[in-house]
Amino acid sequence: MALRAQTSPRALTYSMVVAGVRVLAVVQAVILPFISPLDLRVAAGLVAYCVVAAFIAVPFSETPADSSAVFSSPRFWIVTVLDVAAAAAVGWYSGFSLLIVVAALDAAALPLVGAVIVLLVAAIAYGLADGLAHVDSDLVQIAGMNLLFASTAYAGAGFGLHAVRKAERQMRAINRVLEAGSDMGMKLALPEVLAQLVNMLKQFQESVPWQTVVVYIASYDPVAKEDLLRAEALAGANGDFYRGAMLHFGEGVVGHAAMEQRPIIVADLQKEPREVLVPKPKAAHGFMAVPIVSEGQTIGCVSFIALRTSAYTFEQQKLVDRLIRLASVGIQNARLHEKTVELAETDSMTGLLTNRAYQERLEAEFRKAQAGRQSLSLLILDVDYFKRINDTYGHPQGDELLRQLGDVLRQHARKADICCRYGGDEFTIVMPETIKAEAAMVAGRIRQAIESATFTLDGNAANVTISIGVAGYPQDVSQKVALVAAADKALYAAKHAGRNNIQMASPSQVMAREPELRKPF
Repeated sequence: MALRAQTSPRALTYSMVVAGVRVLAVVQAVILPFISPLDLRVAAGLVAYCVVAAFIAVPFSETPADSSAVFSSPRFWIVTVLDVAAAAAVGWYSGFSLLIVVAALDAAALPLVGAVIVLLVAAIAYGLADGLAHVDSDLVQIAGMNLLFASTAYAGAGFGLHAVRKAERQMRAINRVLEAGSDMGMKLALPEVLAQLVNMLKQFQESVPWQTVVVYIASYDPVAKEDLLRAEALAGANGDFYRGAMLHFGEGVVGHAAMEQRPIIVADLQKEPREVLVPKPKAAHGFMAVPIVSEGQTIGCVSFIALRTSAYTFEQQKLVDRLIRLASVGIQNARLHEKTVELAETDSMTGLLTNRAYQERLEAEFRKAQAGRQSLSLLILDVDYFKRINDTYGHPQGDELLRQLGDVLRQHARKADICCRYGGDEFTIVMPETIKAEAAMVAGRIRQAIESATFTLDGNAANVTISIGVAGYPQDVSQKVALVAAADKALYAAKHAGRNNIQMASPSQVMAREPELRKPF
């Protein structure tokens, strides 16, 4: 037989079973023939056949992934032809024998189409040999009986082999997951961890099929003022449908699984009451949601979507749950790393990026703008007469004003804008893919919002204004340092123009000799 299990040397492999059956069948044909005995030459040929078939079958590897390779392998077909030929030879010289069972065991190792072909060929060859050698025999009856007998043997062997292959597929999937997940905890970036998780789920697809998989991660939303589940990683046919999706805890099947910290299997998503208000593709039916839990806290949820109903079982859910438990360690480590980096890059007073983070982001965005031939604008903002605020209300209240200003900047800047605290009472906003005129419009909106806002300092209402300098690449400058200098000169001009206004970098400012960038206010 052409298959050998990849197990320990002491394990009883399928090829060994087939070899044993082949030996028993030859013994039966030689010693205990059902009809007439074989002569010595035929018996010797059968013994030689046993040895050659066993020698040829040894190199084959018994793995489910190799089924198609085995089917097309010349060695496999040599062994199969030898088994069919031996059965036909015994049928010619002696009549019926158990060698037809060996051909059935060969067929059991093949996909269904190949198995049917082997069984038909074996039955016909055996029937022709027996019928032609014994003219009083009914060819159709002999072939039919052989096919029935062989099919019975095939069904038994095929069922057992299918169960073994299924178990091996699951074990290999688990082993691949363990190998891939062994270094997941070493990755620090959350996108990398989630990409690896999706790749692991793709490898797991043989055991747990899916058409779409969505990985949700829990994160705090300052607008909703609660944790939301955001679709952070996607794969499959309807991945784009779920891109950017957000769910509340307790919303839909995913929200319930996350809130209750237990996996949920749904037979048909279209008929699920908890999904009535949740958008979903019309082709989505079978559904499974498995929460990602770390140290008793839900940090995310993974949803599996299939096109057919009742696609998932409890056994599949247990397999996925093991994988998700493994992945939760890497995800939590990445989240903690992101939080640490965020704390290091975030100004504790205003909640905006620090000066160091600003320098890194400006460098990265400037390189991106240069490489992509895109625009980049920079705003530098300064609080007018901030020293008077400190003198009037005290430095602690001056710090409170900066905190409130940070909130206003976040609210009125665009989502893609990078708001930073430059130092003291000065702020910067890096604006990717933005021309200077558009940046000036955003600056005007921010200036008006701050002018019209009422700030509370030590229980008293206070009004504040700001001055803003605007510069753009490549309209004004060609280098990052020059961009900062141009925006700073524009801010300097805004101060001299009476404050509470916006000045855009002009050619004369850009071409002028750079003064000291720190202003005397």
